[in-house]
Amino acid sequence: MLFTYLLPVMVGIAVRNPNHKDEPLDYPGIADHLGFGRWLGYLLVGGALLSNMGTFVTYLSTSSQALAALAKDGKLPRWMAAEFPRFKTPWPSILFFVLTTCILVIFDFSVIVEVESVLYCIHTIIVLTSFTRLKFVEPELFRPFRMPFGRIGGVAFVVLPIAVSCLNIFISDWTYQVASAGLIVLFGIVYVVVRSILRAKGKSA
Repeated sequence: MLFTYLLPVMVGIAVRNPNHKDEPLDYPGIADHLGFGRWLGYLLVGGALLSNMGTFVTYLSTSSQALAALAKDGKLPRWMAAEFPRFKTPWPSILFFVLTTCILVIFDFSVIVEVESVLYCIHTIIVLTSFTRLKFVEPELFRPFRMPFGRIGGVAFVVLPIAVSCLNIFISDWTYQVASAGLIVLFGIVYVVVRSILRAKGKSA
């Protein structure tokens, strides 16, 4: 994964002079500027489009299954877990992510990346601290894979990623920090309201 990003960045830095502000930034323009012809740029755009579509479909599949699992556990409305009879795909969950994606494309890409980066760091901190807590409160819990060195390992292995995540949140612009905090509060309220409604329906039934 690292080299798939590292190699294109190295090539881009090698072929483009940062002191020349008038050089094009788009793929067709760069290819034409380097003398390869615009066909190479269009080929790169097509490859990037197919690659992004594949990534989107992958995330769509995994995220929709997670949403459907929450619905099956009673933490979301049951209709979110409805499936196509033949393919067993949770179409309401897929439709939900498609609609939210259509809304997000309205915003500037840099804003989405910054907010997602802060949210991902918060998610990483929560997951790692939960892992460390389980090492202390439920050390004998069955796990498919065990982190070595016991409780010491449970603390030592999470220090660096948590520190990097905190640093990334700290150096981000305050507007993105506020936007991320607002989203967390908003979805937290939605989760509590939906869960209360589902519990009330369950008791009434």
